[in-house]
Amino acid sequence: MLLALRTNCSAYAFSRQLLYAASAISLLLPTSAWGQSAPSGGPNASRSFAIPAQPLEAALRAYMQQSGVQVGYESADVAGRTSAAVNGAFGASEALSRLLSGTNLTYRFTAPTAVRLEPAPTADASTVQLGPVRVAADEGGSVANGPLAAITEGSRSYAAPTATIFGKQATPLRAIPSSVSVITRQRIEDQNLTTIEEALRQATGITSISYSPGIGYFYSRGYETGLQIDGLPSNRSASFNALFDLAMFDRIENLRGPAGIMQGSGNLGGVINLARKRPLAERQISGAVLVGSWSNFRGEVDVSTPLNESKTLLLRVVGSAQDRDFFYDEGHWKRFFGYGILQYAPSDDTTVSFSVARQAAKAGPLSYGQSLGTNFLPVDAPRSTFYGTDWSYNNNYMTELYGELRQRLSQGWELSISGAYERNKTDTKYLYIDNFIAPDGTTTGTNQFNRDRRRYASVDAHISGSIEAGGQTHDLLFGASYAYSRWKSLLGSVDIDPLNAFDLDVPEPAMIPARFGNDTKTSQYGFYGHARVRLSNALSIVGGGRLSYYDVRTTATFPMILPTVEGPDAHGKFSPYAGMVIDVSKTLTLYASYADIFVPQDGMTASARALRPRVGQQYEAGIKGSFLSDKLTTSLAVFQLRDTNRAVTDEANPTFQIERGVVRTRGIEAEIAGSPMLGLELFAGYTYQKTAM
Repeated sequence: MLLALRTNCSAYAFSRQLLYAASAISLLLPTSAWGQSAPSGGPNASRSFAIPAQPLEAALRAYMQQSGVQVGYESADVAGRTSAAVNGAFGASEALSRLLSGTNLTYRFTAPTAVRLEPAPTADASTVQLGPVRVAADEGGSVANGPLAAITEGSRSYAAPTATIFGKQATPLRAIPSSVSVITRQRIEDQNLTTIEEALRQATGITSISYSPGIGYFYSRGYETGLQIDGLPSNRSASFNALFDLAMFDRIENLRGPAGIMQGSGNLGGVINLARKRPLAERQISGAVLVGSWSNFRGEVDVSTPLNESKTLLLRVVGSAQDRDFFYDEGHWKRFFGYGILQYAPSDDTTVSFSVARQAAKAGPLSYGQSLGTNFLPVDAPRSTFYGTDWSYNNNYMTELYGELRQRLSQGWELSISGAYERNKTDTKYLYIDNFIAPDGTTTGTNQFNRDRRRYASVDAHISGSIEAGGQTHDLLFGASYAYSRWKSLLGSVDIDPLNAFDLDVPEPAMIPARFGNDTKTSQYGFYGHARVRLSNALSIVGGGRLSYYDVRTTATFPMILPTVEGPDAHGKFSPYAGMVIDVSKTLTLYASYADIFVPQDGMTASARALRPRVGQQYEAGIKGSFLSDKLTTSLAVFQLRDTNRAVTDEANPTFQIERGVVRTRGIEAEIAGSPMLGLELFAGYTYQKTAM
């Protein structure tokens, strides 16, 4: 059980509901109609527009580029309509109203920087009688087309109409021909989720297996998932990695299935994208105090404020601290986290951001759980039994630096450059049971220490925009990315035989001898492109690919330094993507897609040839829905995933391998998220899959 007290306050009226439940208490006081504040240059701030009268869909795309406001609409609503011209300095809201004059359409804000077009009551053929328009300000900063338009903070919803995990820009989920889910900020707070491991237990299609506090193994469609933070690729899985506190993030996006076009090399399960919180333009202070079972105490604070009168310089600072025990005896864990992000908009066309995050987590004493009995059944012992030593510990320290430049160019195009550097340090010392446990408790164990030093660096640059052809507007994106990681590890162990599993009173060893040490460097770079071609108002073709270059080099550092060994690599490997999206109605979309990814693998054939990379290929089809003005989203998908070129033993030459292994996975997924009725938010997901070799 976890009890939570949350508060938000600002210069705006308090208006959030007070929720009491047996498992949680929340006091939520938002800053505005959507719980966040007007940005620098919000909807009423004047900016320059130059949009001629033209087909409405083309005009809306020009408006989005010039205003920084994302506009969602049904193709059937805008088909055959012509916009009014908008020339001069206007607020974004007034400019949109002028643009829609004579179209019989109105709009409402559905997120801080997103609006939805809807048919409006008409007084006559030439005037629009606007219905209720809910104006929520955009996020801070002028260039708002990319990740800012997908922000979920303040939406109060479990439904996210858009995501940035596919194509870098805020793209409606219905327009993405792959399975994508979003855990919104509202769900994170309502369910008191504080770690990635806790959150992914609640995600559709994800199997989350806990390893230690905040760390787990994550599988989708039978394979581990990759990791991105704000769209930056990294040479690591989301599994078995210490990750930052969820207080840092606005949302968690999850794309299932091969993501080679976004990642290059990686596992077949898909990719998790963590989206950072961004500064707000009005001062807002929020906090939370949580108290739970087994002495679980947590506090959070979140402060956002402008630093100058023009609100072109914005700051946000987030911090949390947690101290807890567990259901088993002795176990203890504490974590301290801090995050700060500074955002500067020197002009309407330019936004620069810089952030730093720091986290320290200390676990100990540790218990990695019991083994099975000699009868291959769980040992008959109380649930609270502690299988560890009082001197064991796991200490982790993380620091991350991040920078981003977003520049609006001519003709509505936009350039984005971002980069991140992370340093991760872990020291662990513990005892674990490594054998079956006899009825009298006799078993064997190992004292072990691990020292890990990891560094990650990544850079991405891309340019995006639209072109007009064949009476339709088509979206293009081109980019390049680079990811580097270095993992220096040292492991030592000593066997303990015999060991009494029910009395682990083992003294702390003065020294555990080192056994193995490695220094592994992995680099990957690539060039990618993505296009959305609209063949009609209802039919779009989505395609693209990535050309990747991947290298690994490992140096043994203990017990002796050995020459560097080149690991599996791949040069000029192309990962294609192709999809089709058909809007069959205002609320339903059919889609189909093909995606693949490659996985370099060690080993040699009898002819002294390096093994070719494994290739994951997925075919998927489904239907997505968006109802009640995007307040409720649904999806249903069927998929087949083939893992080919798997290394197997060469029967004619048993000391070598060949690429003949094939694994096939078929399945179905369903999801519903959002509000089917006033006052009710829900989320449900279901996955069934079957794997054959």
